[in-house]
Amino acid sequence: MFSQLWNKLDSKARAGLVTAVLAVIILTSALAWWVFRQDNRVLFAGLSAQDASAMVAELDRMKVPYQLDQDGGTILVAADTVHKTRLQVLGKDIPLHGTVGFELFNNSDFGMTEFAQKVNYQRALQGEITRTILAIDVIQSARVHLALPEQGLFIRAGAQPKASVTLTLKPDRQLSAEQVRGIQRLVSASVAEVRAEDVTVIDQHGVALSRASGLATNDAFSSDMLDRKRAVESYLGRKLDSVLERSFGAGKVVASVDVELNDKVIKQTTEDMLPTDKERGTGVIVRERQTSRPTGAAEHGKDETTQSEFDYQIGRRVEQTERNPGGTERISVAVVLRAPMNEDEQARLKDIVANTVGLVPSRGDGIAVYSMAQLAAGNVAAALVDTPIAPEPTPGEATPMAVSEQPAVNRMTDWIISGALLLGLMVVGLLMLGFLRQRYATPLVAKRTLSDAEREQALHQVQAWLNEPSIAAEEHTR
Repeated sequence: MFSQLWNKLDSKARAGLVTAVLAVIILTSALAWWVFRQDNRVLFAGLSAQDASAMVAELDRMKVPYQLDQDGGTILVAADTVHKTRLQVLGKDIPLHGTVGFELFNNSDFGMTEFAQKVNYQRALQGEITRTILAIDVIQSARVHLALPEQGLFIRAGAQPKASVTLTLKPDRQLSAEQVRGIQRLVSASVAEVRAEDVTVIDQHGVALSRASGLATNDAFSSDMLDRKRAVESYLGRKLDSVLERSFGAGKVVASVDVELNDKVIKQTTEDMLPTDKERGTGVIVRERQTSRPTGAAEHGKDETTQSEFDYQIGRRVEQTERNPGGTERISVAVVLRAPMNEDEQARLKDIVANTVGLVPSRGDGIAVYSMAQLAAGNVAAALVDTPIAPEPTPGEATPMAVSEQPAVNRMTDWIISGALLLGLMVVGLLMLGFLRQRYATPLVAKRTLSDAEREQALHQVQAWLNEPSIAAEEHTR
C-alpha cells in the first residue's frame, strides 16, 4: 500500500512527505526529552572557585551526581535528593571560605609541639571570627588576621595585640559606621587584650573603613559630626514628610530640614551668693569677739572701752555646666506647597511644621512656607514643578519570589512547554494528513481506465446521440 502511494507521488510530493515525517520525529523526540528529563534543583549557588572545589570534591566522595552551572558557581543535583544532599554536605567539616574553625582540633596529634598548637589555635580563632562576620548580610567574604605577641616569663611585656579584617562586600552594598564599629567590638571581644580601636577594617578596594588609633581626631570628629547631622536631618525629614503627605497627599509638598550642630566643648562655672537674712541682706554670724580696754584711773569707778567684732558668712552656690559637641544650635525648615493657599492657611501650616520638627524661636530657628503661586516665575519654580516626588515603596511591594515557590513555578512552566510542543505536533500531523489526502485523491480519479464492455456501451450511447437528429428530421419531412 505504502509502496503504491510512494510510486504515484512526484518528486515534490516525496520531498514534502519526508520533511513532514522528519518534523514529526524531531518534535516527538524533543517532547519525550522534555517530559522525561531529570529535574535538577540548585544545591548551592554563588560559590567562589575555592568553595565550589571543596563542594565538588565532597560530592565526588559521596558519589552523588551533580551538574555545574554559571561558571562553576552553582551546583545542581536531582530534585528528589537536593534537601538530603544539602544536609549531608553541611554536616561535613568542609573548610568553606578557605577557613577552618575549632574542628581543626578534632583529630589533633598528641605529639604536636607547642608552637604547632599555638599556630593551629590562631588559625581556628581566625576562622571562627570569620564565620561570625560572614553572618552579616552585606558581606560576601572576609579574612581575619591576628597579630598576637609572644608571651612568656622572660619576654618583656609591651607589645599590644592587634587585628585586621579584610571584607569583600556584595555588589552595590555598603557598611555603615555603626556596622564597622560593631565588627571592631566583635573582634575585640573575641581576642584577649585586643582593643576595638586596634582593629583595622578595610574593604576589597583597600579603603580603610575604620579609624586608626592614636591619631589626631580632627578628621574623625568632623566625620562624626557630619554623620550626626545627616542622622538628625533624616529623622526630622521623615517626621515632617509623614505629616505633610498625610495632610496634602503624596507628591504635593516638598520639605527640607537643615540642622546646625554645636561642634565645641563648652564648660561654664556659675557662682552665686545666697544671703540667709533676706530682709537685711546679712549672713550667718560664724564668729563673735569682744575686746575691753581701760582708758585710765577714775575716782569713782573704772573707765574702759569695749570693742566688738562680728564675722558673717553668707551662702554660696556654685554650678558647673558642660556642653558636649553634637547639641542642636539651630534648625531651619523650608516647605513648598504646590496648591495655592491664603495667609491663614500659611500661618496654620507654619504652626504644624514648627511643632512637628520642634522649632525653638528663642534659639534662632527659622521656617519658610510658600506655595508655588507665591514663588517667582523662574528657573527655581520650573525646577520645583518638573521635579517628581516618588513615594516610598510600601512594604511588600515588588516582593521577590520566595525560594520555596520556584519549584512549583518551574513545574508549571514545564507543563506549558510540553502542551505547546504537543499542540505543535498535532498541527503538523493534521497538515500532513490533509496534504496527502489532497495529493492522492485527484490522481486516482483522473487515471482510472475503462473496461472493454464499458467502452462498447459508451460507443453505442454516442452513436445513439448522433442518430437522434437524423431520425427527427425524417419524421418532420413526412
